[in-house]
Amino acid sequence: MPARTASAPRPEEHPPILAVEDLRKVYGDGEGARAALDGVSLTVQKGELVVILGQSGSGKSTLLGLAGGLDRDYEGRVSLFGRDLATLSDRALAQLRGQKLGFVFQAFHLLSHLTVLDNVLAPALFDTSRTDRTDRALAVLDHLGLKDRAPDSPAQLSGGQRQRVAIARALLQEPELLFCDEPTGNLDAETGDRTIRLFRDLHREGLTIVAVTHEERLAAIATRVIRIKDGRIESDAPAPRDDSASRNSTSDNSASRDSTSDNSASRDSASRDNSPSREPDPLPARDARDPVLATDPPEGA
Repeated sequence: MPARTASAPRPEEHPPILAVEDLRKVYGDGEGARAALDGVSLTVQKGELVVILGQSGSGKSTLLGLAGGLDRDYEGRVSLFGRDLATLSDRALAQLRGQKLGFVFQAFHLLSHLTVLDNVLAPALFDTSRTDRTDRALAVLDHLGLKDRAPDSPAQLSGGQRQRVAIARALLQEPELLFCDEPTGNLDAETGDRTIRLFRDLHREGLTIVAVTHEERLAAIATRVIRIKDGRIESDAPAPRDDSASRNSTSDNSASRDSTSDNSASRDSASRDNSPSREPDPLPARDARDPVLATDPPEGA
């Protein structure tokens, strides 16, 4: 078996918030068995924006599901915030996901019978430790330019708007780590570019992001790019900095240039995405009075 490529060296001033060691995942049995992941090891530090690039069948989505604790059937070790996922009960793992992680999926996974606001609030239904989150949900929607769509149904939104609702839902619980699985896969090129700029802005606000994709353009905003093929890491290196390309593709002023009205036009045509007409205000800071929001990382993180 070919030697595995080690993760790119980075300053280890703090323990990684995600550590994957010799991760293996096999589907099927006997002669039909297929290794989706074959000895993957990597770490993610707080503040990184890591893009994992690979074609369909490379194992990237399997890796994200295991790293995020969505699948517990694997060999190797996965730890989040210093906690080995294999040692956690289902309840403790669910609590960790609910308090520390956010997920954005290619298919959006919005509930059609709920309003936009109720879709964003859905994660709070499983966390009784927090006070009413409606104000927080409206603040996140406002941040993403969708506050006026709060009473609408997902069917009244364009594809890009539905993706932003899914992102708002992922941000509701103020995660420390955001996992994104092909976040632009169901979007046209222009709307995908707007979504990429949104992830760039969220990262600039301090959010750690791990995104898996087959699209090279997402790597333009990454701090680090990992390439995966046939269940093995081919390369892991800091993303090259191209200031001119960055200015052209992710200019701070691009949101206002791309913006259009987010009201009547989108109601008439769900095929056109309407971005916010201004740079979004920063999200509200964590409330130190909220014992959950102020929770320190688990012991050992």
